[in-house]
Amino acid sequence: MPDFRPDIRIGNDEWITYIDTTEGRDQAREADAVLEPLLPFFDSLELYCVAGCCGVHAFDFSAPTIAEAARTFERVALRRSIAEVIAALEALPAGVWISRRMCHFLHTLTLLPLLRHIGDVIDAG
Repeated sequence: MPDFRPDIRIGNDEWITYIDTTEGRDQAREADAVLEPLLPFFDSLELYCVAGCCGVHAFDFSAPTIAEAARTFERVALRRSIAEVIAALEALPAGVWISRRMCHFLHTLTLLPLLRHIGDVIDAG
């Protein structure tokens, strides 16, 4: 079995670097309030496992899966929600976030590239 890789897989050989959140977890901000408009979309990406077991690694963030899931949402509204969430995160100081929905700590510098990737896939669709 290969070593566990904490980075977030977004394609066959594509990854978003997972920024270590060990320092700062005690001051982590609640991500789900910011991510709330996107949580139903994330539900449709929870395919590998369940977040309660595997955290963010339970989600399939590959382009084909994102594109397929986006077909069940109103695309313009979904893209607008992604842009608004990105803008909200960018307006705050970078740091550690906790998503109880994704059962994971994420640094802003990991979360923003993930959201941008999702937005780019939806834009390309």
